[in-house]
Formats: sequence, C-alpha cells, structure tokens
Amino acid sequence: MFAFSITTFVIAGSDVSTYSWFKQKSWVSAASEKQLIETKRWSTRNGEPPIAVGEAIRLAQPVFERLKDDVDGTYWMLDAVTLHPASPGNPEEPFTDNRWYWEVWYQMYGDSGGSGSWPHIKLIVLMDKTVVEPKLVTPMVPTDSTEIKP
Repeated sequence: MFAFSITTFVIAGSDVSTYSWFKQKSWVSAASEKQLIETKRWSTRNGEPPIAVGEAIRLAQPVFERLKDDVDGTYWMLDAVTLHPASPGNPEEPFTDNRWYWEVWYQMYGDSGGSGSWPHIKLIVLMDKTVVEPKLVTPMVPTDSTEIKP
C-alpha cells in the first residue's frame, strides 16, 4: 500500500499545505502567507537554513507523539524530512532568497489488515520554529439526502 501526499507551494495570498491520513480521517497542515512572511528569509548561497534538519525533527517529535494512534501489529517511523521553498523568490535566481519550511513525515508500518492507505502524519515546521499542527478536513456532504434535488 502507498500513502498519498500532496504539497502545495505558496502563491501571493495563498498558503502552503500538506495532507495526512491517520485515525481513519483526512487532516491538513496549512501555514498562512502571513505566517510564512514572519519567518526568516534564507538563500541557498548563505550556508545552512535557519533551522537544521535535526532541529526540525526535534521540534516535530512531541507533536507527532501526541497525534499518533498506536495499533497492534504496527509501528511508526520517521519516513522523510524535506526542505521546501514556500515562494518562488527572485525570478532571475529562483529558490535563492525565499521563505522555506520543513515537512516532517511519519509513516505507520506493519499489518494493515488490508484497510487501504497506510496512516501517515506530515507536519510543517517553519523557520521560526513553529510546528503547524494538522486540522481535521471536514468532508463536504449533505446532512440530509432530501436536500439533493434533480
């Protein structure tokens, strides 16, 4: 089984977001443009990012521990940590003078019982050390089937 993931980069007036699946529900972590603007700029020419990969993991870990659900016959692992540009930056030198963020991805492994996609939790860590927690995605369904008219 493969986990499904979408990451969206910021465009003026927008945000960055990443989706998770755990506790049998869909979740989204989203950082607003305002949150991103308040973080430090970083250029790939200026050495390491403001928050190192190890610090991003350390910041995300307690949030992950609180959110995860333990299921018999399964275990969680840190699956990936990815540095993403949150804006295109200077058009003449793309991805050099931007706002950036870390995406920390935890994946459940073990016996899924054939239930479909493996649970996974993806957290956004901003360069100001903010961990953006996932919020439940509310499905858009009618509350009463009689509301649907041909």
